[in-house]
Amino acid sequence: MNQNFNGFYIFYRVAQIGNISKASEILYVSQPAVSKAISKLEEQLGTKLFKRTAKGVELTDDGQRLYAHLKIAFTAIEDGEKELSENLSQGFGKIKIGASATICRHLLVPYLESFISENSAVRVQISCQSSADTIRLIENGELDVGLVAQPAESGSLEFIHVAELEYIFVASPSYLDSLCNGEKLSGEQILSKANVLLLDEHNSSRMYVDGYLQSNGINLSRTMEATNMDLLIDYAKIGLGVSCVIKKFVEKYLSDGRLVKIPLKHKIPIRNAVFAYRQSNLSERSVKAFIDSITH
Repeated sequence: MNQNFNGFYIFYRVAQIGNISKASEILYVSQPAVSKAISKLEEQLGTKLFKRTAKGVELTDDGQRLYAHLKIAFTAIEDGEKELSENLSQGFGKIKIGASATICRHLLVPYLESFISENSAVRVQISCQSSADTIRLIENGELDVGLVAQPAESGSLEFIHVAELEYIFVASPSYLDSLCNGEKLSGEQILSKANVLLLDEHNSSRMYVDGYLQSNGINLSRTMEATNMDLLIDYAKIGLGVSCVIKKFVEKYLSDGRLVKIPLKHKIPIRNAVFAYRQSNLSERSVKAFIDSITH
């Protein structure tokens, strides 16, 4: 097949035009070379592909069968070349980005705004799931880039630092007043008595916080789970309990007094929010453009 490709293409063009001389002009190949290529192909296939006419050449029955198959193949190739050419000329492409719903809202959107303003023709597809699932999808090639809490091990991924994630416990002033009932309680005592609102147990942030609680000997008597951090923030604001959230996402509520930070003897260690991607993905122009927009 590889050795016959040029011969097939010459045959295809001659069959389209019906004239060897005119085909040679379009192919930028001499007429004898075209005739020789056709003869060689006929010899290899063991059949005649053309019969001569007063106006040029016509396909034999076998030639028509071969042309029908080659027309499908070469039309697909031509369509692919045309689409690729148009995409490159317009800067067109697609990028699939993953992030948790909360990180997407609070951290990803500003980067998207900047990128889209410079690459309006690129189609952006957002997929929301946990950081652990986002990393798995990147490693499997189902996502191009992810904004995640940096895992302990990098594996095959590259990371670009975006922000520090400081986990804190917060509650509404009214909930704390009711819980403490005039007593002066430490942060650890508050957590042991409160209804503590956490992400579901399979979430990487939840597992990270659970590790902190265990290592510091903090036992929770009552817990309630939510699927995302925005819900934890809302639950805390309406007084359902003490929520574990990322400080950056509740700063305005801490400033206006709607939420109060619970003081702890030992802070929860800070994690990093990072863009994760595979080095091999940079071969895609849209992915490289996105990574370049982050780092410049």
